[in-house]
Amino acid sequence: MRVVGLVGSPRRGRNTATLVQKVLDGAKSQGAEVKLLYLMGISPCLACDLCKEKRSCVQDDAMQPIYALLDEAQGIVIGSPIYFDHISAQTKTFFDRLYRYIGPNMEHRFHPGVRAVIVLTWEALNPQAYEGVADWLQERLRYYLGIETVERLLAAQTGRHPVGEREDLLQRAFQAGVKLAHACREVPTAN
Repeated sequence: MRVVGLVGSPRRGRNTATLVQKVLDGAKSQGAEVKLLYLMGISPCLACDLCKEKRSCVQDDAMQPIYALLDEAQGIVIGSPIYFDHISAQTKTFFDRLYRYIGPNMEHRFHPGVRAVIVLTWEALNPQAYEGVADWLQERLRYYLGIETVERLLAAQTGRHPVGEREDLLQRAFQAGVKLAHACREVPTAN
C-alpha cells in the first residue's frame, strides 16, 4: 500500500512537516510504502476546464509528479499550517489543482476508497480555534473527491510548544499513521 504525505508549509522540517512525517512513520511501521512531499512550485489552477476533456491537467509544473503519486496512493496525509485563519496558500493551491479529479457531472475521478489524515498546526493559544478549518477540509475531501478522513491532528501553540517537544502529540501522530495503514488495507490498488 502507498501513503503520500503532503506538507503545505514552506518551512521544511518544522511543526507541520514533523507531524506529517510521524504519521508516515506509523503507516510505514504497518508495511506502507511512504513518500513525503512539500507543496512548493505548484501553479494556480487556470480554470481552463481542459482537465474535464483530457482527464489530466495541461500545466507542466510541480503538480505533475504529485498527480502520479496520488493516482497510485491508497492513503494521503495532508498537512498545513494555519496562516491568516485558514490553510496555507500552498495547500490551497494544491487543493484547487485537485479539480482534475472532479468529472464534468461532479462524479469522483479520484481512486475509490482512498483514506486521509488531516494535520493542522497553528500558534494561537486556543486548541479549538481552527476545528472549523479541519471540518472544511474534511468535508471538501469527502464531497468533491470521495476521500474519507480517518483521523485529524490539530496542534495549537506550536510557537511556544513545538511539536517535536510534545511526545504525546508525536505518539498520537504515529498512531494515526497506524490507523491510516489499517484503513488503507481495505482500498483496492489503482489500475
